Amino acid sequence: MKTNDDELVNETFENLKPDEPDWANNDVIFITHARLQIWAHKKVIPDNVIVVYDDAAYKSWTRLEYFKEQFQDAEYAGSKLTVIEKHGKKFFVKPDVFMPLAGIQNKVILSTTEIVTKDLILKEIGAETFVPELMESKLTVGDITLFKTKLVYSKFDSLLLPISERLKKMGFDHCMIADGIGAVLNHVTCKGRNDVKATDILAKISQPHYNEVFNVKREFDDEYPAQLHLSLDKLHQAVGRNSGYRWHDASKTDRRSAVVLCDPTLFNRLNEDSRYEFGVVEDLITLPKDGSHRRRDRSTFQNALAYLIQNFDKYVNDEIPGLKEKGMFKKDCKEALKSNKAKTDELIEEWKKALETLAKEKEFKHMNQKFNALKHELTTI
Repeated sequence: MKTNDDELVNETFENLKPDEPDWANNDVIFITHARLQIWAHKKVIPDNVIVVYDDAAYKSWTRLEYFKEQFQDAEYAGSKLTVIEKHGKKFFVKPDVFMPLAGIQNKVILSTTEIVTKDLILKEIGAETFVPELMESKLTVGDITLFKTKLVYSKFDSLLLPISERLKKMGFDHCMIADGIGAVLNHVTCKGRNDVKATDILAKISQPHYNEVFNVKREFDDEYPAQLHLSLDKLHQAVGRNSGYRWHDASKTDRRSAVVLCDPTLFNRLNEDSRYEFGVVEDLITLPKDGSHRRRDRSTFQNALAYLIQNFDKYVNDEIPGLKEKGMFKKDCKEALKSNKAKTDELIEEWKKALETLAKEKEFKHMNQKFNALKHELTTI
């Protein structure tokens, strides 16, 4: 219903609103964030009630919305919307009444594990806030590995799909969490998931997209480390699916590993600033001069993944020791397409471009002929 008739809006609310809870005889009342805003606006929450606002999404706490010409004369409560300019772009400033805690005079407990959300909340509600330290030292509850690799770059990251399929065929069932490549879970849909706690996790952490970074930076000053904080939030969410209390509470036989593939430009800061302690931190880009990567143990999920990344040429040449299978890469691409049927043509093109670009890398120049052959084979999938 779109209307500027306040009387009609109020009448509709009165007709549709649920019965007010029995505040005196109920210790806990569960409602949605939206209903909380309505009750606060209508001033029906008693002063002695403590409001617990759980899992606050950071976008709820942003103040700026992109300016649109058709709304330039829009008004709220008799006043035109405020328009400001930042970084050469115009924005509407969201009126106070549309912010999550508008109208709430009660004591409030806000819960979030995300850095960006916490910073936005503190910016919004000011100094009268107690923020306990989330933890005094790094969490050591998990079997977590951090790998530095260029395969998270957008020009290469589609190759992680066949690599993931090969890992499964090697006996390492796992769940991949990644943005932008058609993984079953991404860094939004993985939040709060409890159904992969008994599964190995493969998480891709690349540089956040420009728009994602800009939408956070515009809320702060230019010095705000949006790339780092967004990346840390994604890492913590992904790793937390089978680490932290989920790892601690599991039996030893049910505990699983988490492997983070990390953008080289983020590698050192994620290692330093992550709230999780990494059991293994390794650079997979710089290959050992003694060739030991060729003989790398493949008996664990982490090592098998590292082997496929460092020995990608062996993988596509069907030269992995102990595996007699032919055409592994093409078969794995075909398997990856089963869960990405709507993106078949797009993925095939991405794989072809990735192989073409990879052939220009120093360590893969000797593979140019093979990669060209694979590009032709991919057209026949």
